[in-house]
Amino acid sequence: MTTDVPEPSRSARWIALGLFSLAIAIALVVAVGANYARRAFQVDTANFALFAAFYAVTQGTERLLEILSMFIPPRGTDAQAKADRAIVMLAVAMLAGVGASLIFGLYFLRAIGVDYGHTNEWERAADVIVTALIISGGTKPLHDLIKLIEKARTT
Repeated sequence: MTTDVPEPSRSARWIALGLFSLAIAIALVVAVGANYARRAFQVDTANFALFAAFYAVTQGTERLLEILSMFIPPRGTDAQAKADRAIVMLAVAMLAGVGASLIFGLYFLRAIGVDYGHTNEWERAADVIVTALIISGGTKPLHDLIKLIEKARTT
């Protein structure tokens, strides 16, 4: 027996697009316009402490999103409300990921060895966006990526 999950409504899609656009705008304004370059760790190579910071922030973001999900409209238990809330929560997760990246100074591309220099604000903004996508994806994909990187370094 399969249950068909309805498509998110048009209004939920527009809300999600707006929140996602807000996340991108914040990353661009803060990383480019304000020349924000705070970093959690002053290391240019990936190490255990740096990935532990990514994991901890991702875990904390997941817990925060669990709490926020109770307050995100639309409320209801029908399939349409769940589909609408799911797409809106994806955008809220992206927004939380941008905030976490900027607040804690975590830049994933730099952590895995992408050197974009200290003066290129556009690449720093892209790093914030990529980091936000990784943080908003949750701990499982991040854990798998860390294992893949560790395996590549040992071979």
